[in-house]
This record gives sequence, C-alpha cells and structure tokens, in this order.
Amino acid sequence: MSSIFTGIAATQGVGSPSSPLGLALVMRVWLRHRDAFLRVWHTEATGILGEPVFALAAFGAGLGFYLKTIEGVEYSSFVAPGLVAGYAMFGATFETTFGAYMRMMNHRTFESILATPITIRELVLGEIVWGATRAALSAGGMLAIAAAYGFVSEPTAALMFPFAFLIGLAFASISLTVVSLVPAMSTLNTYFTLFIAPMFFLSGTFFPIDNLPTFFKGYAQVLPLTHGTRVIRGFATGDFSADMIWATLILLAYIAVFAPLAIILMRRRIVK
Repeated sequence: MSSIFTGIAATQGVGSPSSPLGLALVMRVWLRHRDAFLRVWHTEATGILGEPVFALAAFGAGLGFYLKTIEGVEYSSFVAPGLVAGYAMFGATFETTFGAYMRMMNHRTFESILATPITIRELVLGEIVWGATRAALSAGGMLAIAAAYGFVSEPTAALMFPFAFLIGLAFASISLTVVSLVPAMSTLNTYFTLFIAPMFFLSGTFFPIDNLPTFFKGYAQVLPLTHGTRVIRGFATGDFSADMIWATLILLAYIAVFAPLAIILMRRRIVK
C-alpha cells in the first residue's frame, strides 16, 4: 500500500463512532458508496429484482408443485422467507468481500478515503453499514417478488425488510474480518465454498433442520443465517415465538464480536 497509509495511526483518535463527528464520518463513507451505486442503479436493479423472479419460480412454484406443504404451511410460503434471508446474506457478503477487497487493493478507494479525516474505524463501520444496506435491498427485491407471487401475505411480513438490515450487519462484519486476513482475492472463493454456500443450504432455507444428522444439525445451530431465517420466517407467517428473540440476540452477538474484530484486523493490515 502507498505511504499515505503509514500515517493513518495518528488519526485514530478522531472521535468515537457514537459521537456526532464519528457518526457523521461513518455516514460519509456510506454516502460515497450510495453515490457510486446510484450511478449504475439501473444495472444493479436488474439483479435485485430479476433474480428473485427465477429463484421463486424454481423453488416456490416449481419445487412447490411436488412438495405441497411443510410444517403445516405451503412449501412456497415456507421457502420464500428463507430465500429473503439467504439473499440478505448474499447481498451483504458479496459487497463486503469482493467489493471491499477491490476498493482496498485494486481501486485504492480505501487509500483515498483515509487521506481525509476519516479513520479506519469509521471506514470499516461505513463499509458494514453499506453492506447491510445492500442486504436490505437484495432482501427487499426478493420480498417484493414473493409478495407478487402470493407466497407472502401476512402484514407482519413488512418487518422482514428492516430485519434483513440486521442480518446484513452480521454478515458484513464477518466478511470484512475475512477480507482483512485473506492474502489474495481468489482466496475469497474458499470462504464462499466452505462457509457461505453450505450455510445457504443448511440453515433452514429449503427444509427444516430438525431432521438433519446430529453433526450437521449442531453445525446449523451455530450459523448466523439459521437464526436470521428463523426470525424472517416468523415475520412472514405471523407466528411469533421466544425463539425469535433468542435468534435476534445471537445475531447481535455476532455483530458485537466481528465488527470490532474487523476494525482491529483491518487496522493491522493497512497501517504499515
């Protein structure tokens, strides 16, 4: 990295993230990413709204033709909220892995941002919040198409959209921690292959995890998407339970652990 990065350590005391100045600087990072997104929004919208059309047609209408009901609900109504949670995960993860790595190493966006009064702490928090925003957009696209298909109809389903932001905060924090450690962008493929893809299939998206083999059931219980899916599905069906509270607390615990860790490790990577 350039010598500009060597002077970052001296700026680390510019207000805590909870101070007005810290929040304003985090928002500046978010606004930069928002402006970049708005310049290409028409191409981004194709994926946000187009992919759910095919995913829900395949899994909801297609597979739902053979699997009529599951856990007492129509299969299409079971799988739709799972896909909302899964796409929230993908939206945040893609943005804060490949997107963040390219901003850090290829486009040198991080270098430009850190030449301002913004510190690594505020940069990382801004990345996390933007990743959560992309999660909400991806989940919102899936939710809109699911509602259009008639797979989601309960009024409480509207709560799925803001909760997708919380799912995004968790996955953005985890993903930025990974980005701070990987030696090359190609290594991120391993993260997707060994962690993200298996999680999509084992977190209750397509079927309940109760009947999984003991090892995989235990593994699924510690995955953040399992808990995000549980809450999203509760909102979709209007069936609220104490499990949703515990699931929310677990997601908050992931954020509490990985957001500070991402800041610490990113500082070690950038400051030479």
